[in-house]
This record gives sequence, structure tokens and C-alpha cells, in this order.
Amino acid sequence: NLPVRRAAETWPQRLSRLESASIAILNYANVPALRPDERAEMLTMIDETRARLVGASGAEIGKVVAMLGLACRHPRDADEDPNAAKASRVATAELMVRYLIGYPRDILQSAADQWIKTQVFFPAIAEFRALCEPEFQRRQTAIKLMERALEASERKAREAAHRAKIEAERADPEKRGEIERRFKEAKRILAASEKTKPPGRPRQQVEMTDEQREAALANVRAGKIEPCLSGWPPKETRS
Repeated sequence: NLPVRRAAETWPQRLSRLESASIAILNYANVPALRPDERAEMLTMIDETRARLVGASGAEIGKVVAMLGLACRHPRDADEDPNAAKASRVATAELMVRYLIGYPRDILQSAADQWIKTQVFFPAIAEFRALCEPEFQRRQTAIKLMERALEASERKAREAAHRAKIEAERADPEKRGEIERRFKEAKRILAASEKTKPPGRPRQQVEMTDEQREAALANVRAGKIEPCLSGWPPKETRS
């Protein structure tokens, strides 16, 4: 069965539930097609997930970087020249903003919270991107997964409707008789086509000339070849 909807779900919990439902639909044949309300919920989640993949603005990224700067120590803070340390912080922040463009605001904020709680020094750009990338990729994958699940659910619904139609026809005596009649007619046509099928190409028999027959007879008598040639035995020896 599909995962059950829980009360007061957060957005990540809803996404996880619909991801699990999509995997079940794609991998298990006995999972039923989505109900109309389930299908509507999955379509809404696809739209919401796409909206949550929109990259943050430069100002929003700057706020996240500033928060990191306030909460973390910078490697150049111990520099004797305070102006050089300040310039290094500004240059690092500008680079950070440039290389974080494309990530959504909530992913950046979550990564910053995680870093501040567990680290002391300001993160390298590659380190911070490594925190953001898994959730970004997960959302992209979730959209593709739910779209495939919707297509699979539609196929299951069509197959179920077709099976229901066949069962209804079998239950109706008049339609059952029509089905049997069509089946017999198909068997009759198949049998007729087998009878009228052209025969396979016959094996060609190569007739030997008298000279070839005499030469073959001489070779057989001399023990050079076995008597298995077409046209054997020679005309004079045939009974």
C-alpha cells in the first residue's frame, strides 16, 4: 500500500512520503493506481518542488554569507594587519556569493545552520557547496520520480479499466457468446492460413550426365569415394 498521509506534515515529510509512493508505484505491480486526490497532491508537490529549486538572489546569498562571517572565525583573523584581514573577509564573501548562485534560499540557510552548529572556521566554497548539493539533487530527482509515477499510474488505471470491461463482457451472456464466436472465427482463419501456406522450397535433385556417372562409378570401385552421390546407382545397375 502507499504511505499514509500524516496530520500536520511538514513540506520535507510530504516530499519523502510522495517519493516513497512513487517508488512503490514504479517497482510493485500490485500497488493500485493513484486516486484522483492522490494524483492532485502529487501534481501540486511537483509544482512546489520546482518552485523550491529557484535560485536565491544575490542579496539573499549575501545575507547567508554574512551570517557565516559573524558566526565563524576566519583564517586571516590572526593577521597582524586588521585591514588585510578585513579585505580578505570581503574578498572571500564576494567569491562565496558568486559560486553559490543557483542554489535555493532555504537550502543555503539549512547548510549555513548545519555548518555553524558543527564547525568553527569559515567554510571553503567547495565545502559549503558540498553541503548544498545533495538536497538540490534530491529535489530534481524527486520531480522526475513523481512524473514517472504519474505516467505509470495512468497506465495501471487504463489496464484496470480494460480488465474490468473484459470481466463485464464475460459476465454478460450475450457478450460472452460474442467473444467465443470471435475466438472460434480467429481459430478458423488461422487454420485456413496454415493450410494455404505455400510449401517449403523442395530440395533440388541434380541429375548426373553419363560421363559423370561413369567417373563416379570408377571412383567408387577404386575406393576413392563413398556411394552417396545424387543419381546413384548408375542407370545400368538400377533395379
